[in-house]
Amino acid sequence: MYDELNKLNLAKSLHKNGELQNAKKLYKEILEINPNSAEANHYLGVFYFNKSKYDKSLDLINKSISLDTKNAKFYVNKGNLLLEMLCYTEAELCFHKAISLDKHLEDAYIGISILYFKINKINKSKNCILSALKTDQNNIRALTLLARIYSVENDLINAINLFNKVISLDKTNVEAINDRGVIFQRLGDYENALKDYESVIKTEPGYAICHNNRGVILKSQNKINEAKKSFQKAINIDQNYIEAYKNYFSVTKVFPSDPNIEKINKIFLNNKLSSKDKIWLHLTFVNIESSYKNYHNVFKHLSLANKIKLKTCNFKITKHREKIEKIKSHFNDKYLPFQVEKNIKVRPIFIIGMPRSGTTLIEQIISSHSKVHGAGELNYLDNLISYAELKFNFENSKNFNFIRKNYLDKIMKLSSKKYVVDKNPLNFLNVGHISSAIPEAKIIHIHRNPMAVCWSNFFNYFPSKSMEYSFELTSIANYYAEYASIMKFWENLFPSKIYNIVYENLVEDFEFEVKKLINFLDLGMEEAVNLFYQNQRIIKTASNIQVRKPIYRGSSDEWKNYKLYLKPVMSILDRYKIKY
Repeated sequence: MYDELNKLNLAKSLHKNGELQNAKKLYKEILEINPNSAEANHYLGVFYFNKSKYDKSLDLINKSISLDTKNAKFYVNKGNLLLEMLCYTEAELCFHKAISLDKHLEDAYIGISILYFKINKINKSKNCILSALKTDQNNIRALTLLARIYSVENDLINAINLFNKVISLDKTNVEAINDRGVIFQRLGDYENALKDYESVIKTEPGYAICHNNRGVILKSQNKINEAKKSFQKAINIDQNYIEAYKNYFSVTKVFPSDPNIEKINKIFLNNKLSSKDKIWLHLTFVNIESSYKNYHNVFKHLSLANKIKLKTCNFKITKHREKIEKIKSHFNDKYLPFQVEKNIKVRPIFIIGMPRSGTTLIEQIISSHSKVHGAGELNYLDNLISYAELKFNFENSKNFNFIRKNYLDKIMKLSSKKYVVDKNPLNFLNVGHISSAIPEAKIIHIHRNPMAVCWSNFFNYFPSKSMEYSFELTSIANYYAEYASIMKFWENLFPSKIYNIVYENLVEDFEFEVKKLINFLDLGMEEAVNLFYQNQRIIKTASNIQVRKPIYRGSSDEWKNYKLYLKPVMSILDRYKIKY
């Protein structure tokens, strides 16, 4: 018995240190002498789990539990295995059983938190991870998961702070450094994001994710050749890294002789891909088939990718209509303008419209002016409106004062320039709040051919929650109809506040339209505005490559290549008498 215990302890030590084959040998030696050793059965099962031999692993772990029904760690490892096998209900039962046996077992709370995180039950995930941290506030796995939860909740500053803590506890934690880089990237702090990615690459050159993430930033900086090299490096390290293929084919001309074509075709034959990887795979083929102008195949792969994503979306057009009707009822016929103190130091310029209507192009043009800072798509206004309405219960004076002060304070920190552009297109929902809280603001509404917009929304993969309508054609068309309705409402309520520009007019008579636009903004004309494509500022949207080039006149007609597949969209637009 003593010899068995020594062997078991040695095997577990070898296992922990990564000497898996030696550990396996000892587990088997123990089981030849004592087939009913619960721990030897269990940790041999864990060995097979590490080797992705899940059925074999499950048999051994089940046997170990039948031999020792009170071992909480056995249930945790079974839960982790079932989690990997996507058996979420059974995994949840295992983690709960482990917690019932040992209420202080951190790994059980972490396991169930990961489960809830995977199935998008974020509040439950957060509560479980906070329970784990009660036992050990410096548990690196728990801190890392909590940081990721904050990231999902868009609480990016708290996410950064937690990653900072993880990195202070483990300076070589490349996963945490990369994740912090991702947060910096989302905050628009590309300098620190690149520092983190390059720090990881220096420490661990084979960290494929960092090469891919670095490439995304380089692409946004218009460093296309460098971006391509980064994506290729990620592929060289991990030939199954599908997102890197998708990004690679977004920045390179496709040739049949490209070795990556053969590699991605082999991956296509793998029927065990995760949902996320299936989406990236189809989007990779969208990029490839688009290059060949194989419109049928483009639409096929696009539809398959969007169909997978749609399963995780909660968008309901009925709820969206209710939201718009609520906005209209608040800013009704009895609405009176709000009086504010005009002590403004920086003037916001809001560019609104449907996503993919040309908002990025307008921002690129305006921000080429020496007095204008292009801040991109800010989420400040939505957050402030939600907070104000919750706190002040629609008391207009308090609502608008709060929004005015806090919004202006935030944008003043972005730049010393007199004008700051906020080009979040979905601010078309917030025109009432803009006009009331910041009447000095300039509002530019860009309108583009409705079919061009609807197709582009479907074609460009937008994973953000605010764009969940964009994965299904009828949802897009109905969303467009609601957008058209509320813009008509704002035009009637604030007839002199909104400057309308038609995308197609802009590309046909660029200099004339730009001159009118600059006059509306009370800016003097500068040559740099006409040479907007030379502006090297960072652009994070899907249009980042297009707006680096002179005006292209045919983009609003590209939907016609897919006209055969877009009848559901045309039918809804026709019903609402929306011309295209």
